Amino acid sequence: MDNDLKYIDEFYKANLSGLSEKAGGHVWKKLYWTLLWLRYKWFLLTGLALLLVGFGGYYLFSTDNNIKEVTAVQSQPADSFKNTQKDKNNTFKLSAERTKPAKASNKSEAVKPAITSNRGSKKTTSAVKNYQITKSSKTKFYSSDNVAIKPQSSVSGTQKDVSALGRLQPFAANLSVMAKSDSIKLGDNRRADILPERMKKQRFSVNIFAGAAQSRQTILGNDEEYLKYRNNHEQAKTGWTLGTDIRYHFKNWTIATGINYSTYPTCRNYQYTFDTYDPDNSYFDYDTTWLWVFDAPDIGKPMVKDIDSSWIKVYQTNLIDNSGYNQLSYFEIPLLMGYRFKKNRVVIELNTGISVGFLTSSTYKVPDFNDYHTMVEITQMNKTLFNYIASVSFYYQLDEQLLLLVAPNYKQNLQSVFKKDYPVTEQFKTFGLNLGVSYQF
Repeated sequence: MDNDLKYIDEFYKANLSGLSEKAGGHVWKKLYWTLLWLRYKWFLLTGLALLLVGFGGYYLFSTDNNIKEVTAVQSQPADSFKNTQKDKNNTFKLSAERTKPAKASNKSEAVKPAITSNRGSKKTTSAVKNYQITKSSKTKFYSSDNVAIKPQSSVSGTQKDVSALGRLQPFAANLSVMAKSDSIKLGDNRRADILPERMKKQRFSVNIFAGAAQSRQTILGNDEEYLKYRNNHEQAKTGWTLGTDIRYHFKNWTIATGINYSTYPTCRNYQYTFDTYDPDNSYFDYDTTWLWVFDAPDIGKPMVKDIDSSWIKVYQTNLIDNSGYNQLSYFEIPLLMGYRFKKNRVVIELNTGISVGFLTSSTYKVPDFNDYHTMVEITQMNKTLFNYIASVSFYYQLDEQLLLLVAPNYKQNLQSVFKKDYPVTEQFKTFGLNLGVSYQF
């Protein structure tokens, strides 16, 4: 009997040959911009990076050149200048009781410090301009070391300089720094490498951190073959931790406690295959020679009586995959004792102690003891788990209260994660790295 589907491929090829369909305009437009981005994205990103670096360099260069000059100059003599000004806040008067008469010109002078600056604090400029000194012609002025300063003749010879401010010389200064008052954030005018004394009196700190941790399991028991099978098919996997703690500081010693959420994951890789007989796909393998036998009553219609052949059995290969992840999750409360080493803004802290964990979730499947190809879920889990902890914390002081934290740590179970009635004991050793911030108060 002819097979109607024998030439199905040729049928579709003949009917679909030359078929075309025009795509919509929006499709080509979107594809055009996508290809343009994929081709030139590195040039655009490189240009943007160079532009940002250029702006940053220009800003730093312009900031370094922002140096101001403060120059005290002598003002022009005034023909009539009174010793008393109305604004007492902006006038510096010399009392007649603290001055002694001297032979000098009857004309009075006013020395006004002036400021020459392109930029600077408006308050500082105003204060310097308003700093005026009035004096009488019959007055001696005294410097800070109680030595009388005699009046000196000016260049023109007509005026006398009787002010100590006349001896001021120009000097360079950054007005933006001089005008800015010290702040509580370590201070802009204070040495950054020396911490203030009040920072050493802070007794408490709170750390908030998160990080990755890799757990390695240790399996012990009496069945060596079973233990070897599990060790060959289970590997460590990276988990994570999240937590916060509070620390009490006494000199260089610290006591810490808090709450953490930790996971202990492992990767299991259990696969096996087996073959099954498939009669639907089995077939006869005909030999090169066969025998045709014809029965006489059916003349004209030959009938096959016997054929020389062999029956070929076909087997299907089946894959059973029991791979996946095992994971235990705990809320843990640590109790740690530590010691700190301080050097300027850098703090190194060594901590050790114990923690108690409370099981929150469990997904744990292992091979059955009698049939390794069968997976069973363990329900005999310890609800409470004790751990040993050791860590080294590195802090960097940003200001009086805020610090950055980097803390590599080691944690080991002090007991099995399974109950005592389970024939196998299993413990985890965890190596982790936490990043976070610390707030002192």
